[in-house]
Order: sequence, then C-alpha cells, then structure tokens
Amino acid sequence: MKFFATALAAAAAVSGAAVKRDEFTDFRVSSFAAECSPHSVMCHYSFDVYRPGTMETAPGAHCSADVLGNPDGTLPEVRDGKCENSGRTWDMLRFGSGIIFSISTAVSPHSNTTGAYLLVNSNLKMQDEKTSIVQKYIGTPRLRPETPVEDQCTSARAR
Repeated sequence: MKFFATALAAAAAVSGAAVKRDEFTDFRVSSFAAECSPHSVMCHYSFDVYRPGTMETAPGAHCSADVLGNPDGTLPEVRDGKCENSGRTWDMLRFGSGIIFSISTAVSPHSNTTGAYLLVNSNLKMQDEKTSIVQKYIGTPRLRPETPVEDQCTSARAR
C-alpha cells in the first residue's frame, strides 16, 4: 500500500491536481505501443482511449507523441501529451518499478478525472538493434480497468 501511495502521489503531481484515491477513474486503453526507434533519437507512444459509462464508444480518442529519447535509449517522460479530437491529456512519468502512465480529462475548470496505470519494468525491454540499444514496451496492448496502479504495483512486488 505504501508503494501505491507513492505512485498515486507521483501521478497527482504529474496531472497538477490534488487527487484522492477514490477520484481515480478507469479509462479503457487499447492498441498501446511505446518504443524507441533504432537508427534514430526519437521514441513513439501511441494508444486509443475511451471512458466506459459515457457516450464514448471504442476505440475512442487516438493519442500519440513522437519525442526525443533518453541518451541511454530508454523511453522518455512525457508531460501533457495530446489526444486527437479530445481534451484529454496524458503523461508518462518514470518511477522505480516502471513508468506511471496517467490519463486526465477536465470535468470542471477546477477538477480533473484521472486514470493511472503502471507499466512495469519487466514489460519495458531493452533491445540490441546492432547500431543502438533501445527500449520497447512488450506488455499487453490493452490496459484493463481492473488492473490500475495499485494492482499492478502489487503484482510487480510479487515478482
């Protein structure tokens, strides 16, 4: 639970909002991909997202970013990533056991709804591409709402 509290605080800091545990919302994420390109200094994040229980339907909004990779070939942090035709923003924040991936949408001028997931280090593989070593996400492309940060942190500790 201490691990989750730290992850929760980090996700709240990224979103710029004070967030309590019960304010976290699950977003359905599909087609998730993250990788750094061999023969390049660029990395790419891409996914589709929608929120169940609203008028949205799958696959929802498409979100992506091409960003400058870290010098060591690892996936970089992203702040305020954008989604097409949507007011959602997303962040990738490096954390001890992986990357915290959070998605936020404004519900009023003073509050956000945020969903967060942990991309565990075991799903972030360094690959030797002969000319460079780059990182790629090798986990499931569908992030399920029943495995938010707390559950993923628990399973990461169990490994």
